[in-house]
Amino acid sequence: MKNWFENPENKKMGLVLGGGGARGCYEIGAWQMLNQANIEFDCAAGTSIGALVSAIYTQQTLDRIVEFVGEIHPQAIAKDLFDFPENFSQVLKSHKEISSYMEKYILSNKGMDISPLKSAVEKMFSYPLFSASKIDFACMTFNVTKKRPEAYFKKDMTAENSVDILLASASCYPAFPMMVMNGDDYIDGGYADNVPVDLALKMGAKKILAINVEGPGITLPLQPGLDIVYVKPMLPLGNFLDFSSESCIRSMHIGYLETGRLIGEFTGYLYTFTKDSAADLCFLDEYLSYRFMLIHQNLSERQTLRIVKDSVGFRPSSLSKMASSDEIYGRLVQALAYICQLEAVKLYTVNDFLKQLLALLSQIRLEKVPDDLNSVWEYISSLSEKQNIALLHALIVQEKGQINDLIGTLERLFFKQMMLAWTWYFIEETS
Repeated sequence: MKNWFENPENKKMGLVLGGGGARGCYEIGAWQMLNQANIEFDCAAGTSIGALVSAIYTQQTLDRIVEFVGEIHPQAIAKDLFDFPENFSQVLKSHKEISSYMEKYILSNKGMDISPLKSAVEKMFSYPLFSASKIDFACMTFNVTKKRPEAYFKKDMTAENSVDILLASASCYPAFPMMVMNGDDYIDGGYADNVPVDLALKMGAKKILAINVEGPGITLPLQPGLDIVYVKPMLPLGNFLDFSSESCIRSMHIGYLETGRLIGEFTGYLYTFTKDSAADLCFLDEYLSYRFMLIHQNLSERQTLRIVKDSVGFRPSSLSKMASSDEIYGRLVQALAYICQLEAVKLYTVNDFLKQLLALLSQIRLEKVPDDLNSVWEYISSLSEKQNIALLHALIVQEKGQINDLIGTLERLFFKQMMLAWTWYFIEETS
């Protein structure tokens, strides 16, 4: 992947940033890493939050938008905006606030007062810097009055209309009000094209990095034959309307770390490791491969991907494949760490990672360790995911790593948990 970014052909490079509200902070973190690695783009295109970040990218004032994220809170975006819940139990607890919000803003077609956001954009955006920049720009909006998508390019933008155009692209209707320009009503460009790769092509880009933070909106299929790196975040981001400082800073850090893996500044799969950890990760994978071979488990890449997906609750994006090597057994260690809730938004060395993981694993408590299948079957249904793995690990330890009828049967019944239990057993022996 790093060779792609080095661009020896000197083709025009395009950066495309998708819409996604608060999730767009991921794109700011990605920019931080690209900037640190001296990777530059000739044009930038975006929709909604992606349009705002692309405009600030065009004027090359990264510090302004990072400072904004550092101080962000819901009322810095819109008055009366509250923290939207992320799961069903929180929805139930917040149902009165949500109902009030829906009645006041959504059902009334009024939209929230986004004057704080407008003030923030006016503070961050500098038309003189924007217009003088050699970087080209475009963003997507949707004209409700004329019922059609409308793209705005740098040449269309003036000191008078630039902020309105950017806010029109980000008018996440019906949560946000429509933007009126030239007598027409405009709403979020995500209603037309949430990841506007086509705009980068129209600006002449031959190589494109597109970031899709999976916000609400229409994502158009890619044209065949494009020279494009199209990535989505690996780790799950927060609610697109969660503008709490904690959530936004976390998303920004995820963007920084995952982009670092993409361009070869860091390494890892679900977790991020220092660049010089590559050899240690490779050794860990080879060690695990050898140990699994001894218990007659030659896992395929497909099997490990399924274990990861089932363990973390989501399917890692293609970014993981582009950013990591083919160390398929090492992925099991990272899935085990995710189940144990080891902090994923952090830069590790392999030694520190394993030390912290083993410490978390040692804290898992079991009331008993049954030694026959019926008792295990009865007991395991009452346990959490990590306790299931701990129980199976305890049985492996009890048998000193030898496979008997009970272990063999459990491997067939609880394959994923058993593979992770074996992973625990193997890395424990290296400490």
